[in-house]
Amino acid sequence: MSGIYFHTVGHEPVVVRGAERARIEVLVRDTFREVLRRPHMAELRRTLRLTGAPPMEGFDYDQAQLTGLAWGYEEELWAAGPLGVERVGMVGLAANTTVAELAASQALVWVHYGCEAHGWVDGADRGWLADRYQDALDAGLARAGFGWEEVIELLRQSSAAPVVTSFYGDFPNVQEIINSGVWPEAGTGGSLSDADLSAREQLWDGLTDDQRWELGMAALRARPADAGELRWSPDVFARMGIEHDHNAEELVRRGLELRLVPVGTPA
Repeated sequence: MSGIYFHTVGHEPVVVRGAERARIEVLVRDTFREVLRRPHMAELRRTLRLTGAPPMEGFDYDQAQLTGLAWGYEEELWAAGPLGVERVGMVGLAANTTVAELAASQALVWVHYGCEAHGWVDGADRGWLADRYQDALDAGLARAGFGWEEVIELLRQSSAAPVVTSFYGDFPNVQEIINSGVWPEAGTGGSLSDADLSAREQLWDGLTDDQRWELGMAALRARPADAGELRWSPDVFARMGIEHDHNAEELVRRGLELRLVPVGTPA
């Protein structure tokens, strides 16, 4: 699994090793499964078609079922309540359940799922995010020696500029900049001739690192409101979840009508 890159202007990226992403993935998987084993989760287990049977000959049916739902192979989970019907993404449900159970995991879970979409923190909140990673280290959820200490040091160095994450060092991302419309000189994200592509590359090559950074940040700030979970702050951590606000305990407590439906079924 790829590492997590932390970028800021005027500084080489700091990298958390990919083994930590795999560890976070396992943490989410195991915490979600443990919560689903609780007696009062029986109806949710039935809805998800989980058997509770142990793995046989190396095959874990329940994990395969949850993975299929997460990837949307055939079915998806719907919840019906007073405000209508909504799709409950299994990735978000597992992630939010983990955060609800282990508060110190929130910054880890969010960076694991958010780095591939350039989750970021504004300069004023860098120290706050550093404290959240330190909480994860202190709780034993993140491991020393895998890059977190260097990330914490980077975050605490300054409050002047944002820090942006990626999963293979691709920030600023020229395609995201073009698609956002914040760089009109480069044209649109549509199909271009070889000559137009060459002209665009020359434009990009002619920019300074600071100019590229400013365009990259402008693209992030131009995202729609529903991408708010990718701009990390104390307020966002307190009021938002990943994909939605549901976790397993909350779904059961609210008594929402839950059912699996074929992928693509109209609401």
